Amino acid sequence: MLSKYIKEANLIFHVDGGHGWLKVSKEFFNKTNRTMKNISCYSYYDNENYYLEEDVDASLYLKNLKAEKVKVNITFKDDGDYSPIRELNRIDSQLSSLACFKNFFYKI
Repeated sequence: MLSKYIKEANLIFHVDGGHGWLKVSKEFFNKTNRTMKNISCYSYYDNENYYLEEDVDASLYLKNLKAEKVKVNITFKDDGDYSPIRELNRIDSQLSSLACFKNFFYKI
């Protein structure tokens, strides 16, 4: 059981004028993810972190942590009107926006 080893998570939730993302280090995500099979193409990544989009990915991940009894502390960061996260690579950057939309809804 995960909660035996990891009791608490300190995460940052970035927001801009239109959306939000939960920043989770790849290392921490890989240690704590027990249920998510996919991350949607609406989430982003850099060398060290995933930025899980708020509507589905972040919600599923937080639900996963709650089920594992991990206490989550979230700090909110306002990135202004346009977050630099939007300039990062999407999880599946090979898909066009329309393909991403179709793929996203067919997985659910």
